[in-house]
Amino acid sequence: MKYCPNCGNKIDNTQLFCNKCGKKLENTNQKSTDYKYQNSQLVSNNSRNGQSRRNNSKLIIIIFSIIIFIMIVLALLFGGYYFYKNIVLGNGSINISQNDNETTQNNRQPVVNVLSSDFSENFMNEDNTGGYEGFNIGMSKKEIQSNFGEPSNSISMDIGNVEQYNDIGVYYGIDGTVSSVYVLPEDTSVSDFKQFHGDPTVETETQLVYDDNPNNGFTIFVNIENGEIQSIENTYQIDEDSLDNME
Repeated sequence: MKYCPNCGNKIDNTQLFCNKCGKKLENTNQKSTDYKYQNSQLVSNNSRNGQSRRNNSKLIIIIFSIIIFIMIVLALLFGGYYFYKNIVLGNGSINISQNDNETTQNNRQPVVNVLSSDFSENFMNEDNTGGYEGFNIGMSKKEIQSNFGEPSNSISMDIGNVEQYNDIGVYYGIDGTVSSVYVLPEDTSVSDFKQFHGDPTVETETQLVYDDNPNNGFTIFVNIENGEIQSIENTYQIDEDSLDNME
């Protein structure tokens, strides 16, 4: 039982209007039902929000783990590169010594056996006017040193200063590019050379000239010094008159 808030008349819980004054009354059952519905909605929303927060936390953890993994990989790569560049190639405790560097460069520089069938076939009887063993006419000094390192020696010849790369000599013209390429044999006597390759077309005190074919486009000049072969050049063919005048 309850009372009308307006006139105090006794009324039932289910009445919508006071039977004495006619005032509209609140339905407490409906209010209770509305409250329960609102409360259940609030609980449901809180549950969904909690699940969403948990999912977001998992996603953040996954992303953070991926970032850490990438950073570790990058650190390992950078560490390996630093070790190789500054320790192996640099001045660290495991560095390659200067002698090792010189050995590496020398290994890139050709060794030519002038008393071999390979040299006879591929140099003495083959057109190499454009260069030999990777040393080509027209190359710059930078290109030569990039491919073969620093010269092992420098010798003076009639043409001028020739830079030596093991058994190959290079002369640079006024434009700074290779203008002549020589083979520079070591400890090869004139007699041994002639015995292996035969008598030259022309022989003087300072030179052997091989050119038995007037139409092959090249001539072999062998410079002599103190009974030893100083240099061998495969160059553009000279005319027959010039060849005859050398005899």
